[in-house]
Amino acid sequence: MFQIISTLGPASLNTEFLELCDKYHQLYFRLNGSHLNETTLYEYIKFVKRTLPGKSIQFYLDLQGSKIRIGELAQPLMLREHQMITLASRDSGSEAVLHLPGEVFAQLRSSLEVLLQDGTIRLRIVQWSPHEATAEVIQGGTLRSRAGIYFRGLSFFQRNIPYNQKVQIQIAAKSGITHLALSFIQSAEEMNTLREFCEKIEYSPKFIAKIERPEALQRLSSIISVADEVWYCRGDLGEFLPWKELGPWQEKTIQIARQQQKPVFIAGQVFQHMTNYPQPTRSEVVHFHYIRKQGVSGIVLSDETAIGQFPQHALQVTYNLI
Repeated sequence: MFQIISTLGPASLNTEFLELCDKYHQLYFRLNGSHLNETTLYEYIKFVKRTLPGKSIQFYLDLQGSKIRIGELAQPLMLREHQMITLASRDSGSEAVLHLPGEVFAQLRSSLEVLLQDGTIRLRIVQWSPHEATAEVIQGGTLRSRAGIYFRGLSFFQRNIPYNQKVQIQIAAKSGITHLALSFIQSAEEMNTLREFCEKIEYSPKFIAKIERPEALQRLSSIISVADEVWYCRGDLGEFLPWKELGPWQEKTIQIARQQQKPVFIAGQVFQHMTNYPQPTRSEVVHFHYIRKQGVSGIVLSDETAIGQFPQHALQVTYNLI
């Protein structure tokens, strides 16, 4: 059965959307751990179970992994071209526009390109210190809280599972979450570290490798071999790769996953147009046809259902195209 995994968020955590998922037998829900704390994670799980009692539900907890995100914003921030903004470490006490983990600043350098919000916003580092930096906006846009941030040419490896992610995993174990997705995986060792931690707490979920870093592409076969499922994520990966390489790498990921008999899903902007409009573009419809012909097991709807204006339309249109 072709699976539609819907990301739950403010737009879709309601009775109407969940009942539509039940109607279409698509009870697959992604919980984005990057945007949920301990309390809200419990609340999401409880709401779904309370709304759909007795149903066979599959939850996918998407762990942040090594992805770096900005802190909370009081409200969405409009950044304009040539505007100068301040970045500071979270423990610096600075009233900077953007707060980041302290380890980032040791690797900064002049003219370094910074990408935010799936690459739609671009900055350039002008000056920096061990705890603070100034950047110029090269390409503006609307920035939201907890947006991912990428420094072109720099890599930040996650050697150990952070405390907050361990807490989320323990909640997942207690709540019957069936799948853990590891964002920004760069090596098979990272997946093995996650698996070993779960074994210690006697938790046996399915493990998903999210392919969204160039480093992962260079180790694609070994990463897929230690995963139970694979998600090819074009949103973040599109920040790092030349666009002309996205298609060939998608094809190769699907091919290797199928050779290893692992389910493979396409994630990131599958029906992005439906985040703001009640129907997809014709090109999205044709693209959906071709990824199904390539043998994918399903897709992951992200902004379309989490924060989009038409989450029910996104699910309904996708289902009708199967």
